[in-house]
Amino acid sequence: MKFTVIDNFLDNNILHEINSNIFSDKLEWKFSNSLTIEHRLIENNNNISAYAYLFNDLIKKLSCKYIFYASIKIIFESEDKFFFQDYYENLNTFNVKYYFNTCNGHTEIRGGPKILSKSNTIAFFKNLPHIETAPTDKPYKVILDMNLELNQ
Repeated sequence: MKFTVIDNFLDNNILHEINSNIFSDKLEWKFSNSLTIEHRLIENNNNISAYAYLFNDLIKKLSCKYIFYASIKIIFESEDKFFFQDYYENLNTFNVKYYFNTCNGHTEIRGGPKILSKSNTIAFFKNLPHIETAPTDKPYKVILDMNLELNQ
């Protein structure tokens, strides 16, 4: 099972700029399900949000060839540690999770480890089915969820 986790991925100034926009009233959010709202940034390699530019440095660091989608998701607290999605697997692309806040919600890889939600941490992996869990210790978990092809 192959996955990579990198702490302190973005410069603090870039992280501050992103956070000041995400946690403002500027973004439009849509419900994904009863515990999750999202703001789509990129679909089929096209920016569909005026705020996609905020992630240019992150995308450059990843050396992306093609971005199938990128979305900011806020997953709200649940006492039941509710799994908000089924295991997801895409055999031809990389999944990227960038965590904006620290909480006990995590990304769980089927048959493998849990990737903790830690502020300014990124995880990426290929061919690994996974789920997201809701936090129980904070009001929400915020992640950037991407599906992409990397230059290799």
